[in-house]
Amino acid sequence: MPSRAQVANLRQMGEIGINITIGNLSYATINTPPKLDDEPDTNNPTQQKVQNPTTKQSNHTQTDKRYKERTIAGGSKMTAPVAKGMLALDAINTVLQYAPGFFAKYEEYKIEKHHQILDKAINDVNVGISQGLVPKKYLNDKDLSSILNVVLQGESKSTNKELYNVGMNIYNTISKPNQDKEK
Repeated sequence: MPSRAQVANLRQMGEIGINITIGNLSYATINTPPKLDDEPDTNNPTQQKVQNPTTKQSNHTQTDKRYKERTIAGGSKMTAPVAKGMLALDAINTVLQYAPGFFAKYEEYKIEKHHQILDKAINDVNVGISQGLVPKKYLNDKDLSSILNVVLQGESKSTNKELYNVGMNIYNTISKPNQDKEK
């Protein structure tokens, strides 16, 4: 488990939790295909021509002269690769819009689970104290913290081996039987 200083350092670097950075996107590699000289310009950036209806008398071979040539404003010079890139960016933006909420709920769930485990371990140490499993000389914050670490993690940072033995005794007589009952 990282220390508080390490967590603070990671927060400053933006690396705490899930990294949601997007790599650099470059449109330099997206080129439009070369246009042939005899190819008509089908990409009109400002207007699109509307096909007029044909007449029945001409067996649908001639356009109906009652209609004016019409155009619709709009259109785009966007090529297919650029459009696909924009679609990909929209998808990424949508995911990033909802992902923080999902990950925050997940983190909240994990924190709640860890809090429940910590509460149970503290309760087990308190039961051990009330049953006389912790000698009076260890009823101070530092030693009780070491005993709690043993109950939680099975290890102690203290050099006092008796604290480890007290913690393991609490774990084996109080915590472990409670775990077996819950299963």
